[in-house]
Amino acid sequence: MAQGNTPKALEDYQLVILPDVRYLSDTVCSRLDAYVANGGKLLATGMTSTADENGNPLNAIRLKAAGVKPVYKLQPHTRGTYFRIRPEDKKQLAVSDLYALDIAYLDSDFLVCEPAGETESLLGFIPEAMYGPPEKCYYTKVTDIPGLLYSHFGQGRCAFFPWLIGSHYQRRSNHVQSLLVMGALEGLLGLDRSVVVEASPLVEVTRHADSDSRFEWVGLINHTGQNGTAFHKPIPMSAIPLQLKTQRNVKSIRLLRAEKKLDFSAVRAGWIKCVVPELQRFEIVLCEYE
Repeated sequence: MAQGNTPKALEDYQLVILPDVRYLSDTVCSRLDAYVANGGKLLATGMTSTADENGNPLNAIRLKAAGVKPVYKLQPHTRGTYFRIRPEDKKQLAVSDLYALDIAYLDSDFLVCEPAGETESLLGFIPEAMYGPPEKCYYTKVTDIPGLLYSHFGQGRCAFFPWLIGSHYQRRSNHVQSLLVMGALEGLLGLDRSVVVEASPLVEVTRHADSDSRFEWVGLINHTGQNGTAFHKPIPMSAIPLQLKTQRNVKSIRLLRAEKKLDFSAVRAGWIKCVVPELQRFEIVLCEYE
């Protein structure tokens, strides 16, 4: 990264995500800070930047853009710990589905950090509470220790979850974890989506663009037939609306698996919309430019 070996210049990326990237050199930390200071957006989680590039622990958060003081206290994983999602947090994160949720389960180590400067603190840490059947469990204390920190650094912004929210979701698939990440990306960092697909959460969506901007495509994979390690015939889906932020004038929209053209129309400046009539196991929506 510091040597310019990314596929394109760091400043060309709207957002950089550091998922518990602990091993970073001082040079890379400075490069990332400069990226944010110049208007970039950064999402970091876990113990990012707390060790050098060789894995030696430094016991300090070295990313200045994270908006916290370097020294932290490690809160080891314990059962019965949570984060309180307060009304003001829900408003800032701006994810409608969060309004029905009040707590998020914590299932990892946690860095107790002190905000630096004007960094904003979200999500109040709930210390170890009773653990067992839901009707017998409740919490009695909510602290001001943040589970999410949001800072303006120069011209850019950074959101920092000082816990392993990504691996937590991988293990437990708690819906609230994904909502918190989307709230940080869109509500706090203002990430602009480039594709919107109105389909079941069991549809995997990918987007790839040609390096010469001649075309791009959106891949749709139907996972309804997957049950653990078993794969069965998926449930067909129909009439899936798709909106795409285009790079220039669109010549055609085609379905590669179904081998047919789709009608499309402009929905707003720089965006087109179409409808995928049917999704079996997978489909590829190809957008060709003039």
